[in-house]
Amino acid sequence: MNNLIGEEDVNTMYAENESLLFLEKLLNRKEDQFYQEVKQFDETLMAQFRESIQNLRADHRALRNLVFKLKRIIRATAGMTSSLVLNEAIERIVEETCECLDCERATTFLHDTTKEELWCKVAKGSDEIIRVPLNKGIVGKKGV
Repeated sequence: MNNLIGEEDVNTMYAENESLLFLEKLLNRKEDQFYQEVKQFDETLMAQFRESIQNLRADHRALRNLVFKLKRIIRATAGMTSSLVLNEAIERIVEETCECLDCERATTFLHDTTKEELWCKVAKGSDEIIRVPLNKGIVGKKGV
């Protein structure tokens, strides 16, 4: 199932965003008309204006954080391809994943097509390996 949001979905979200609609209506006026209208705001309109700006600030922060995470993922991808040593590539994947998700640990499982199993290293700096047959545990669960 594809969970990516398409451009039409984003356009619809923006078209239905009450904060944006309120501010766009206000900002589409000439500068002097804008100032006159703002001067005449009553308490309700001033509260709506404040809430709209707060919502846009929160959206901006969320988008900024997303952009930084995407940059990290791109950097991690470039780093992974720069190393021919599998352990180094896996460590980079785990490090960047932890940084993006703001977590302490992560595990990267690899599919061994010859043995039909998933495997991973237990921890950074460890040689211990976990192996899970594809038909066992959550790995072998059908219809997920």
